[in-house]
Amino acid sequence: MKVSIFSVIMMVLPLLFLVVILALLLLSGAENSSVITAYGFIIFFGWITAIILGMTFKTLPFIVWHKVYHKLVGKGKTPNPKDLFSNSIFKWMSIIYLGGFVLFTVGILLQVLVILQSGAVLLLLTSFLYNWNVVKLLMHKPVLL
Repeated sequence: MKVSIFSVIMMVLPLLFLVVILALLLLSGAENSSVITAYGFIIFFGWITAIILGMTFKTLPFIVWHKVYHKLVGKGKTPNPKDLFSNSIFKWMSIIYLGGFVLFTVGILLQVLVILQSGAVLLLLTSFLYNWNVVKLLMHKPVLL
């Protein structure tokens, strides 16, 4: 949920970069390729990725819960949909994603390879944590509490 809210906030970031790009074009007449590249990165890896990361763990747990527990409702206490995935993995994934996003964006703007690579490693780690949590969620077996 917090990552979904964060993605809505991140919709403003591409707009700010668009203003900077337009100002650079109007004032200097020259294109700044690193700002334009950062703009594209912020749209895809900022706004869209944050929506995917956040909404997956908002909707998928309910879908899996409904598939697994729809016949068991009323026969015992069932876990909540939020209990089907690891919240600690989700928190680490979110923190690492934010760090990777910031580092990669800074690396694009400063054109420093080490910063770009560090951000890329963090974003790759984010994808592993995301997939680990999704697989854990999809492999859930019914448990009555």
